[in-house]
Amino acid sequence: MLNLVLYFLEKPFGCTRCGKFYKQKSNLNRHIRFECGKPPSFQCSYCGRKFHQQCNYKTHMRAFHGKKPFSCPNCRRSYKRKYDLSRHLRYECGNRPFVCTACGKSYKRKMHLVSHMRYECGKEPAFRCEFCSKLFHQKSNCKKHMRMHLTDQSQNYE
Repeated sequence: MLNLVLYFLEKPFGCTRCGKFYKQKSNLNRHIRFECGKPPSFQCSYCGRKFHQQCNYKTHMRAFHGKKPFSCPNCRRSYKRKYDLSRHLRYECGNRPFVCTACGKSYKRKMHLVSHMRYECGKEPAFRCEFCSKLFHQKSNCKKHMRMHLTDQSQNYE
């Protein structure tokens, strides 16, 4: 009995025609308008599953049958979700939207542009490799470079 009370508290909006319950009144209204007592309007041509709403049909097609309707105009990669295509265009597909106004160098991520402007643009390199004297604008790049020298030396001793 307690479970039944909790169920009605969780889903208080009920359909008087079929008895289905919903958490939100808007979902009940959608159910009455498009679903209750009406045959499904959309059917999957692959598996035969039927849907009352086109958005559920499209989601099913992308999730279960590999449909990837969102294609990149540059490289023709396809994605199931519009968000994934947007991310691809912004960070992966040669698009570098963050441009330094001083030198014109461009970056895929804003944080890289900020780092460039803070440590590199118009500044002399301040960090020198102890092994080959190569200069670097950023300490982290210099350290990474010096580790390469150390791994090269350790391989020579083996």
